[in-house]
Amino acid sequence: MQLARDDTLIDQLKLSGPSTHACEKIVSSLRSAHWPSPRDDSWIIVRSIEVQSTPELVSQHCVGKASESIQHAVSAFSHAADQANAVRFSNLPELISLLIHDLLYHREKQRWFWKQWQSYFDMPLASAIVTLLKKQPTQLTSVFDLLAQLNCLADTLRSIDDQGSTQLLGLLSQASGFSDLAMSAENSRAELSPKRSEKSNIQLQQFSVEHWIPVWQAAGETLSKRQLICSLIAVQHYGVALLDDISSTLQMIENKLDGYSALSSDKEEEESATDFETTAQSLQQQRSDSSAAQQNTYHPTNNNSNDAPDKDGESRPIKPLANSVASREKAQSFIQSKAAQDHENAIKQRKEKQTITSADHSVQNSTREVLEEAASLVLPVQGIADAHTACGGTFYLVNALNHPRTRALIEKSCGWPALPSGWLWLLRLAETLQLDDNDPISYFLLQQSGFESVTDIEPWPELPNKHLLLHECQKRYQDYNIWHQNLLQHAANVSVSPSHLDIHFQLSDVDIGIRMAGLDINPGWIPWLGRVVTYHYDG
Repeated sequence: MQLARDDTLIDQLKLSGPSTHACEKIVSSLRSAHWPSPRDDSWIIVRSIEVQSTPELVSQHCVGKASESIQHAVSAFSHAADQANAVRFSNLPELISLLIHDLLYHREKQRWFWKQWQSYFDMPLASAIVTLLKKQPTQLTSVFDLLAQLNCLADTLRSIDDQGSTQLLGLLSQASGFSDLAMSAENSRAELSPKRSEKSNIQLQQFSVEHWIPVWQAAGETLSKRQLICSLIAVQHYGVALLDDISSTLQMIENKLDGYSALSSDKEEEESATDFETTAQSLQQQRSDSSAAQQNTYHPTNNNSNDAPDKDGESRPIKPLANSVASREKAQSFIQSKAAQDHENAIKQRKEKQTITSADHSVQNSTREVLEEAASLVLPVQGIADAHTACGGTFYLVNALNHPRTRALIEKSCGWPALPSGWLWLLRLAETLQLDDNDPISYFLLQQSGFESVTDIEPWPELPNKHLLLHECQKRYQDYNIWHQNLLQHAANVSVSPSHLDIHFQLSDVDIGIRMAGLDINPGWIPWLGRVVTYHYDG
């Protein structure tokens, strides 16, 4: 189902009582009605609306009922969703991810709100998932991130065949603006030449494995799935590295994932071995307790009797205890051998479920220390992050940085990887206009870059080629008298997801100089941020 923003779709309309001519008038009035819509990017699905009215007022009453339904809509992820009359999705990626989740686990027919998507129910699972994702290529990173939060991204990847993952990789390549992404992914497994490695100045800042280990292991040896995962990570977090060298970036991500996967498997085996030792010690303690208790247990004087007095004085049947040392040792040997066999079987089953590729399980100590240090780093913010700022004009600088002349100057001089992320480029440029360090937007940009405080970015330079870039911007915008601190002073609400960056300004705050300079034109897809950037003006 393809709907534009603020569209309303009536799936089924039942009219009882009016004449054919009156029905036509009612349908016409419903089509032209001003239906309510959420103020944000939410999707609302209403089960039903019932009204009793004259033909002239049906439309008005339906609109009123629809407004009530929107106000009382519950989250589609809540337990109340199945009984509610209206459900809410915060955005389209939420809708797609929950639908995929329900298709995976055969829950789609139990949800009344999936009626519009019932054509997917009878499709093969792989086809249904790929078809859904293909309809929204710019939302791929957000949908995959939400699937991970629902703990079903690995199962999603397992259900997609090789052809489907290849198609998704091609769509991601087109949507991201990195047209060579799919081709470079095919070559990323080849060894990098020394010359190319020396040329590349790539650092995968703040990359963590926690989010991707099970997904990477689910990909197994399927090349297209491995390429898709590396490309998703690269587009979302390492746009500046992709601008410099696509193949090297993908290769480095793949190497890190393989190393992290091996480290994770080693840790699981170590934890399993620890659990086994703990279990063995527990069994030994239980046997010691049993032996001690045995000395205080009533034994019948008649060896042929199995009756012992209960606490009520009545007799109850009991089993003879193993009294001899030989019997205890034999039992101990059996329990240990059985536990050891169970432990070996558990490891074997785990290895069969997890296909570990291009990794040696016997990671050397030095390599292990490096991997553990890298795995402890914090991944840039996942999900949707929000901030309110008095310096929302900082995001007008996206257009200033993305101007063809500015990009050409950066690429010709220092290159985008001079700073580890596009968010840090934005922060450094804003600092030249005296961005308030105490404004939430400063921490927001730091966080999106993968840093926690200003001290963390001290090793990185200020704005690279500062004088050249500022001269270019001042020259370009001098006729509009906007290149000063006031450019930043515009209150805004900011939200970022793995695929989108949305900045909401007040309509009354529109600035003519900024408008004439073209800084408030929607930037669209920005490769060095890995996001679709959109400005909204709310009345």
